[in-house]
Amino acid sequence: MVFSPKVNDKLKIGPETYTITEHPAAKGMPYGQAGRRATVYQLSTTRNEFRALKVFNAIYRTDDTRVQAEKLSKYAMLPGMIACKRIVLSPIQYPDLRNRLKSLQYAVIMPWVEGTTWQELIMSKEVLDKNQCLALADGFLQTMVNMEDKGIAHCDLSGPNLIVDLVGLRSLNGSKSRFQPSLIDLEELYAPDFVQPKKLPAGSAGYAHKTVKNGIWTVDADRFAGAILLSNILTWHYKPMLEESFGEQFFDPDEIHQSCKRQELMSHALKSQYGEDLQELFEHAWNSETLDECPPFSDWARALDIDIEEISDVPTAHKQTVEIPETPLPPSTTQKPPIAQPLGGPVTGWVSLMPQQGIDSIPAPQPAKPKPRPEQENFWEWDTPQFDPNKPKSYSIDYSPSSSTIGQQGPSTAIPNPTPPPYPPPQPPRNRGQNIGYKYPPPINQQKSNTSPTRPANTQQQKQGMTDGQVAALVFLIIVVLIIIGVIIANSL
Repeated sequence: MVFSPKVNDKLKIGPETYTITEHPAAKGMPYGQAGRRATVYQLSTTRNEFRALKVFNAIYRTDDTRVQAEKLSKYAMLPGMIACKRIVLSPIQYPDLRNRLKSLQYAVIMPWVEGTTWQELIMSKEVLDKNQCLALADGFLQTMVNMEDKGIAHCDLSGPNLIVDLVGLRSLNGSKSRFQPSLIDLEELYAPDFVQPKKLPAGSAGYAHKTVKNGIWTVDADRFAGAILLSNILTWHYKPMLEESFGEQFFDPDEIHQSCKRQELMSHALKSQYGEDLQELFEHAWNSETLDECPPFSDWARALDIDIEEISDVPTAHKQTVEIPETPLPPSTTQKPPIAQPLGGPVTGWVSLMPQQGIDSIPAPQPAKPKPRPEQENFWEWDTPQFDPNKPKSYSIDYSPSSSTIGQQGPSTAIPNPTPPPYPPPQPPRNRGQNIGYKYPPPINQQKSNTSPTRPANTQQQKQGMTDGQVAALVFLIIVVLIIIGVIIANSL
């Protein structure tokens, strides 16, 4: 069943019932936006709070989404990274998805980030003043410097993936309050402990470095695209920048790394509005041959005299180092005393035997304790006074259209999680002298039979083949016979 919601359709997930909202600019249409990987819909809760439902295309519905969501959650505390907080509708926790609403398998529920994308802001040529541009650049650098310090990267920085709340930005009115934009589309985030995507991101048109055509997934993947995006933000108050914008982004994709009118205009705007330090950072990134030649985001913050608020609660991701074993010393001729081996083996359910140890002394294997559920349930609707983490959980999804058939539908049945069968109790030890499982064949009849055997017994000669010497002698004999026959025939003629 394809997920094609209508306005006011109901979607019951766990204890919460969500409602598909209406697009504010298109009456009768659901509030959603389609992308390359998924379509995002706006949901409304029973408490009139908004959530985002991200429904992936079929090729991206894999269990990697669930695994990645658990790892992403630790970065939700970074500024501008609230979209890392999410719930994944995996078939493991929502088994009714296997038969109903398969298109919602591995869909993601996350916070709804209010605002418009930077791409839409460019296309509509929204006017910002210099203070608003500086406030937006400050918030953007708060995110990027912290991500850089933690060893992670977005890998697809671009206008469509930066959300700006224009109402909140314009309400600053020159105050020194901090404004924070948000990043979205975090499924391809780089971190050393993340699994590399099967299809690497190759950047977006007008933002991608020339070296990322075949894909990029490294810690410095954001440096060039971030330099373009940040320079665009800083100079958007400059009127010629609005007039020369290419379309969905400021630069024509064919102009990247080339000397062109727009590049000269942006370089001039940075120098005239902010000084030569910003101009040099932009030129350094524009003329770079590799991503690591681009200046880090901390250099941009230093040139703009921006104080970065460090988030210490988020751990820094480190690369996993491979330990190289030491070269073993040459073996000694002195006999070493035997080392007692501990009980236990490399395979679950098996136990190693020590010398002179009987089977009766081996303890029966114990059933493995079930692993606790991920703590992503303690989130929004699950964080209620009625929620008992020790109580067995059962989830269900009920998709009810907004038509008159809602009342005719029966209540959704909660499918409990299956419990593993109990491990059988250990059996009492048996005497190894008893015939436990092997039965001897019946005795052979020793009476003589008058009938001849149908098949002779196999002898040692039948089992063995000819030796090499026997084969050579046979060949030599055949050759001699052929020579004699040839001589006799020749004499007769």
